[in-house]
Amino acid sequence: ATYSGYDDDGLLSWQRSLASGSAPVLPGQRPARQGCVTSRDYYWNNHGEVGTIDDSLRGSVVYSYDRSGYLTGRSGQMYDHDRYYYDKAGNLLDNEGQGPVMNNRLPGCGRDRYGYNEWGELTTRRDQQLEWNAQGQLTRVISGNTETHYGYDALGRRTRKATYGRHTGHTARSRTDFVWEGFRLLQENVQQQGWRTYLYDAEQPYTPVASVTGRGESRQVWYYHTDVTGTPQEVTAADGTLVWAGYIRGFGENAADISNSGAYFHQPLRLPGQYFDDETGLH
Repeated sequence: ATYSGYDDDGLLSWQRSLASGSAPVLPGQRPARQGCVTSRDYYWNNHGEVGTIDDSLRGSVVYSYDRSGYLTGRSGQMYDHDRYYYDKAGNLLDNEGQGPVMNNRLPGCGRDRYGYNEWGELTTRRDQQLEWNAQGQLTRVISGNTETHYGYDALGRRTRKATYGRHTGHTARSRTDFVWEGFRLLQENVQQQGWRTYLYDAEQPYTPVASVTGRGESRQVWYYHTDVTGTPQEVTAADGTLVWAGYIRGFGENAADISNSGAYFHQPLRLPGQYFDDETGLH
């Protein structure tokens, strides 16, 4: 079970997750961090922005902002300090001295360089070539010796993705089909691996709280532990065993899986509404 507490301004103050079988927590009671599966304490600045998150797994993470409320820094105990720079239109820059982004098209980030078509759609990135349809939907990505195809329904929701070897005919190496509930991902079915159904918070409709996986007759329930934004930070089994934990940077990138369970757990959800594709590195 996961418990939360709020300060006098209604801001999230703490989160604690306890393993099944733990003693129930009384209303208003903050469980001690010892013995918790996960725990986070939040400290807010005078502008209502998260200043520090004290995390039992990741240590303290400190955030800084400019006068417009843009995130400018993120420093933690596990990874290097992240700095973010923007032009006057809010476009991310590589460094503080870089000029404004022309036509609101980012030319690159770090060592990566980007190319665009006349519609402003990304067409080249690293060794990847990206193709789009007339509705502005990504339909194919060529990356090295593989290519991935994407399909959509009439509402613009992605319903499938399949990855092929470029010189091995039309047999898919992997295929995933997606089922939706409105514009919220309900289920994914992975070829020869089984299915996963997502369950969400009743009050925060894009915040996952659990998933059920199955293949054949087997079923397994997994529990998601999210931060103040609704981004998954950890996943545990029913007995409280940690099966996945990520180190999520300021814009949803997972810097590393930091779980010590020794087992791989597929966890593509990032910031609310984001889904990470392993085959392209895109959200």
